[in-house]
Amino acid sequence: MDNKNNTIENFEEISIELIFDIFKNYSDKKKAKEIKAALCAQLYPDSLLARPEVDEAVDRVLREDKKLGDESWLTYSKGYYSKRKKKSAPAEVPMQISEYTGRGGECAVMSELLFHNYNVNRMMIDEGVDLVAVKDNIYYYIQVKTVTMKDGKINAQINIENFDKFIGNQMRYVVVARCKDKDGQKNIFFTFTQQEISKGIYDRCVKRGERTVSIKIKFHERTGEPILYDEKETSAKWNMNRFEL
Repeated sequence: MDNKNNTIENFEEISIELIFDIFKNYSDKKKAKEIKAALCAQLYPDSLLARPEVDEAVDRVLREDKKLGDESWLTYSKGYYSKRKKKSAPAEVPMQISEYTGRGGECAVMSELLFHNYNVNRMMIDEGVDLVAVKDNIYYYIQVKTVTMKDGKINAQINIENFDKFIGNQMRYVVVARCKDKDGQKNIFFTFTQQEISKGIYDRCVKRGERTVSIKIKFHERTGEPILYDEKETSAKWNMNRFEL
């Protein structure tokens, strides 16, 4: 895929939910230029060039959010944006923001691991490990990345510092992809070892940028087989819905 197509794809992914997710907490304040810089770093981790299409998209999304008044996702004061503490939503549509979605993904992984006879618990402090699981006296450290599937594609980001910090046979990365189903919503799980991701980087099927490792997955149009892709492609069938750590 060429750079132009990557730009268009990332540009179209910019939404108020994506902007909301870059704020670490409710006291975090950012100017518009800081929001744009954070999104550029996330969407184009290897590029040092300015991205006017990102600036335009962010400006448009922020303008639309302001029009919502008390229903907006963000508040604006003295040039700074911050999370709105209480965002109302229609009663029939539950509010879904990063804290809830991330925690939901962790709980979904914990549930599956328990069904597979792992003793599992959450870490109280987030230092790059979300869960610890043990089976047959072997301990595994797990980082969970929960994302929403869009247009049949999955894109999960792993922080480079965390990725480089954990090198060993017991580290696992689980991508929880939330997607639509005929009966509502469902989760698809992809489990990777540290070695599998490193091999994917070497084979150019996984993108290692300056700040993040990007795990992108799509599905074959005819067979439905999951494909790990970047410059090249490889099957991710082995990794899908596999809970033998």
